Amino acid sequence: MTALALTIFTGYALLDTLVIPRSYGAVPQTVDIAAEEVQAAVQETSVQEEIEHEETTQNGITVELTEYRENDTTIYVADVWVTDPSQLQTAFAEGTYGKNVKDATSDIAEDVDAILAVNGDFYGARNSGYVIRNGVLYRNTSSGAEDLVIYEDGSFAVIDEDEVTAEQLQDGITALTVVYDYDGVKYYKRIYCAMNSDPLEGEPRSFLWESYNSEDIEFNPEYGEALCELNGFVPSIENNMLTVALETPAGTKSTIRMAL
Repeated sequence: MTALALTIFTGYALLDTLVIPRSYGAVPQTVDIAAEEVQAAVQETSVQEEIEHEETTQNGITVELTEYRENDTTIYVADVWVTDPSQLQTAFAEGTYGKNVKDATSDIAEDVDAILAVNGDFYGARNSGYVIRNGVLYRNTSSGAEDLVIYEDGSFAVIDEDEVTAEQLQDGITALTVVYDYDGVKYYKRIYCAMNSDPLEGEPRSFLWESYNSEDIEFNPEYGEALCELNGFVPSIENNMLTVALETPAGTKSTIRMAL
């Protein structure tokens, strides 16, 4: 009887994880970009060994599709030029945030009139991992993974969910984080750029901040110490190279690079 119960429970757990759909709420689709020209271009492009190009422009967005054959595989490459970062949007299957809600990428694209659509992740099979779409926070539970983040200004960054909270990302703050381990407790030192919510005089200004807290204290950018006035501070790590882009109040931009 125990073995049977265990088998039934295991079967249900697998179904609940991968098959049974659960809707957590309908999400309005806001993408307003036509798709007909790109869809027609894809349908008319034949599979050939040599490279083929199809290009279309719609609502200030230019998409160039390239199809070619390599190693007996058909490969599609899309180069996209936008006039505003807000033109890059995401959409949920069936317009719903939930669990195991499925839909074909082509159907999702048609529902939101997308000029180009690329399949994304399958967040519904997991109970952790940040879900932030079009600036809206749906799930803030860390999975310990690294995420590619696209900010409102169109800049990209790779973040560690154990070092940056989902709320912090939603606020548009990217922090350079150093993690210390002392007697089994993690401590975080963060350097970031944020507005001074309580300036001494005049309008709020952007400052470079430093904060230090243990893992049992939630990060709050207002609890740090303002070091100096700075308009931009965007750190990123790629190929063991730390790059920090800076912008002074006068508009001067500079870049610091450090090998890790």
